Amino acid sequence: MVRMVLRHGLSAFSLSVIVTSLASLASCDSDDADCITNTDGTMACTGYADAYPYDYGYAGYDTGYYPYTVYVYDDPVGYDVTYGSVTLGGVGRDAGLDGSAAPDGGRPTGSPVPELLDKARRAGNAINAGIRTTLDPIKDILKTPPSLGENTLTYGPMDRGAATYRFTVRRLSAAERRYGWMLEARAAGSDATFILVAGSTIQIGDTPRRGRGVLGADYDAQSSVDSSVLAKGKLLLGFASDATTKTLRYVLDGYTPDPAVIDPLDAMAISWHELGQASSLRVVSKTNLEDTESAAPETVAIKLRWLKGAGVRADAVATGGDIPQGSRMFVSTCVPPSLDRANASTSTKTCTVAEVDCTPEVSCPNGLTTAEQPQDDPVANDPPAGIPDAPEAPSTVPDGT
Repeated sequence: MVRMVLRHGLSAFSLSVIVTSLASLASCDSDDADCITNTDGTMACTGYADAYPYDYGYAGYDTGYYPYTVYVYDDPVGYDVTYGSVTLGGVGRDAGLDGSAAPDGGRPTGSPVPELLDKARRAGNAINAGIRTTLDPIKDILKTPPSLGENTLTYGPMDRGAATYRFTVRRLSAAERRYGWMLEARAAGSDATFILVAGSTIQIGDTPRRGRGVLGADYDAQSSVDSSVLAKGKLLLGFASDATTKTLRYVLDGYTPDPAVIDPLDAMAISWHELGQASSLRVVSKTNLEDTESAAPETVAIKLRWLKGAGVRADAVATGGDIPQGSRMFVSTCVPPSLDRANASTSTKTCTVAEVDCTPEVSCPNGLTTAEQPQDDPVANDPPAGIPDAPEAPSTVPDGT
């Protein structure tokens, strides 16, 4: 028998879904899995829901996707960054400073944050745009009735725009709380074989949907069957997270959220975040620095630290573009919690590769006085100092097994 639990606040729409779906919900009949419709419309099945990759208990891209998103700094103003069809708001006011979305890849008019903070935020948001592209179909498909197999739970097939998606959760070990999932897709209206577009494995810790695991997304595959997806390349992730902290190691394999906005990039990004208190990260971007002679993009690796109540420090190294071959440009910025660039201390030095000490002198708040220049190799394994060991990213997109 399927056990349906109606929670307080259930909408009429959700109730109608339950009524019209009773026949299909019969496939959820099992001794060890009861399926309920939550007030948010999610079809949650016991023994599986703790492994779902999206958490409706949180709201917004920095929180609902909390286990996987790169957190940069607490922004008291906030602004939108748009990549194709994906728009990401800042922490704070989710709009541009003029009340509209910021231009693709550009600084919002009058943005008060120092240049390195802006570029680090955009590099992090480019990754987060990919996570939204991957998980938004899952967020939608979780509202459809699932079918239960032997240690598997399958949602779909479900048409979503130009594509049909199918989402499968596998219980790999109930005792060890190990699960896997995969997202497959094909063109809508097609009877072609489903192709793998994303997958993950996780060992759940003390908090549902949190733990240690890996995730991968193939945007070349997803965009080949879903014309609304503009992203290309792959994102591969090793993660460790609980209710208040997360450590992420991202490998960008020819990745871009939109090739019309950002060139594909091979890089490694490493991030640590203590919810509401501090964050450290290393990100890489191909972007033009303001102090260079032309608009030619440089390859810029940035290490950034944010401390609540203290502010932000960013140290960067740039190569290519207008930087002479055999030289590197180092830029350091410190700014108080307001993040206003008018109150920032910024210094720039250009040195040859042979010069050992090329750290610019800047005035920084307590807790942010130590410089940490990143390695200039975009794919370097170069984690910020003092963060927990970031799990290794997988070499290929997992299939949930």
